[in-house]
Amino acid sequence: MSRKSTAAIDHEIAVLSAEINALHRREQDFTRVLDEMRRLLDSMKTEKLDLAAKIADLESQKHPINWLPAELLIHIFVFSTTVNADASKKLSFNTFPINLSHVCRKWRQITLSTSSLWSNILYQTNRWYSEPLETFLERSRASVLDITFAPALEADRDSLSPEINTVTQLVRRLLPLQSRWRSIAFGCNIPLSLDEIVEALAQTPASSLSHLQYLNLSILVQDPCFAGSSLLENEFLDNQSSVAENMSLTHVRLQQIPLSNIPGYLLSKVRTLELCYPLKAVAMDRAHHYTLRMSYLFRFLRYIPLLEELILEETAFFFNVVLQASANDGSTPSSIVEESALELPNLKSLVWKYAFPKDIYHLLSLINLPLLEHWHLSIASSFSKRVDLIQFRGNYDPDPFTQIEPLNSVVTLSALTELDICCQSEDNIGSSLRRFMFPSLQRLRISCLDTHESQSKQPLPPLPRLESIFRDPRLPHLTHLTLTHFDITREHGRAMPGYMPSLVSLSIGSCTGAGFVLTALSESCGTSHSLGRGVRMCPRLEELMLWDCPDIPFKSLFAAVWARDYRPEPMITQAAQQPGISEVETVSAVLGRAIRPLKKSRKINDDGKASSTQYNGEPAHALLSTMIPMSEALRPTPIAYVHIDNCPLISHTEALSLEEFGAVVSFG
Repeated sequence: MSRKSTAAIDHEIAVLSAEINALHRREQDFTRVLDEMRRLLDSMKTEKLDLAAKIADLESQKHPINWLPAELLIHIFVFSTTVNADASKKLSFNTFPINLSHVCRKWRQITLSTSSLWSNILYQTNRWYSEPLETFLERSRASVLDITFAPALEADRDSLSPEINTVTQLVRRLLPLQSRWRSIAFGCNIPLSLDEIVEALAQTPASSLSHLQYLNLSILVQDPCFAGSSLLENEFLDNQSSVAENMSLTHVRLQQIPLSNIPGYLLSKVRTLELCYPLKAVAMDRAHHYTLRMSYLFRFLRYIPLLEELILEETAFFFNVVLQASANDGSTPSSIVEESALELPNLKSLVWKYAFPKDIYHLLSLINLPLLEHWHLSIASSFSKRVDLIQFRGNYDPDPFTQIEPLNSVVTLSALTELDICCQSEDNIGSSLRRFMFPSLQRLRISCLDTHESQSKQPLPPLPRLESIFRDPRLPHLTHLTLTHFDITREHGRAMPGYMPSLVSLSIGSCTGAGFVLTALSESCGTSHSLGRGVRMCPRLEELMLWDCPDIPFKSLFAAVWARDYRPEPMITQAAQQPGISEVETVSAVLGRAIRPLKKSRKINDDGKASSTQYNGEPAHALLSTMIPMSEALRPTPIAYVHIDNCPLISHTEALSLEEFGAVVSFG
């Protein structure tokens, strides 16, 4: 075989190279086509995703929640986070922001960009977990912090040992962020757990707590033992080293923690104070246990000059205070403290839950409350006498040493306009309020604890007469009355409305005998003077609200509404304008009996002389008169609103017939 020449080889190489170049060009063309196809494919995928997103957006617009702008959703989320803070008791953090962030992409973007959603530091376990805490602190950025430690109440003391370590770790991690604290709430099972946070508050300057608005320190177990804790030894109340000009703390709640653990400068701007110190079931003076003495409370309240609302929850006091002006020289035991009357010039609301009858007057007789407007009182039944609780006035006959002050005086709450009374027994109401005067009372609610649902056969307690509840039963300024869970007798149902001529709204719920009250409200003035129809009682009544009243007949309700369906008559107007005839004479003629002016209330002055009692500069007899003016008695205000709920003797058809008299009828 002959060998190819060099020229032939070069020619073949050139031909093959040309073919390679042609294939390379074709490869480039194919690659360019493939790239273009891939680009078109990606473009199609992107367009498909965009169209799917638009479809999802259109689908979301079917739901009203998605009509709201992001700014409004943020407000809703922040509010819902505080409401649903206890979503999971087994986790160490608030799960609600996490749940929000997993709803959809839009909500996740909103939650992660809203720092205030992560500022609620909620710890609900005794175990220490740092990772959730760090995540919340990182996402909260510079927002103010709401710190809550609220583990479950543990019955086994062996399971409480991790609580001390958890609280210590939590406080030490949050202490550098004290300038961001807005609220602090620590509820612990053992007092030793609170040492760290109490010490931190005492050593923190006031300038670093300028954002703090709410403080809650609670010991959850009953009658805690302070052994090993410094809470009984601390004396931070007099710590005035810091100036509290920029303090914003307005709400304080303390439960079973010694009052001396709160620095005094923290209390300068407080408006609301809640105290919870339940009655002990064992001997009072025991080592490592704390008893709330009245002297401690006096001292504590003197640091709160701006207090407007005081809430006492199941709080029992050891009354070791007498007024200086009432103490007998040289006869006061060393255990009794002489104090001047406590001044609370700004207090407007007092809530006292589970108060013993004998404690009520004794406490308020030691305090001046010139602006008290609202009083919610829950009266507890006194326990039988116990030798280990003799210093608690609610459980025994008064001790002579704590009775140094005179008890024949009367406490006048001249500014009180709203009184809410809840009792466990009807016998306790009168013994609680007989030494009080309420010359300006406008709203009154009297209720008995509903203990009859489980024992339906047990009758309701009888409603006490007003003269057995109040020192003076006349309520001339009362406009709103609510009665619940009582049995109203015929005699009392007829007499009660006569004490309240200015009544505008009457609410009766879960009562028997309510028809007797309506019958009294339907009584006419009489026809002896031919002046037309009128009413004897409550001519200004406009609203009637009845619920869960099983024995109210429709005829009683109809009569009360019909009697106030005023039709103008010329004779009434002419009689009212007759010269020379006094209003008392005219009303006496209409009622068919003589109307005599009420006697003046009398009191004994310091010089032993009697004088008329004064309220707000007005004579008592003028202020407390319950005589109905003639013009109102003969022209009463028509009933404008009637509400009926679960009254079986009143059908809907019958109730709607009252609309013929202009009344608006509603059903529960």
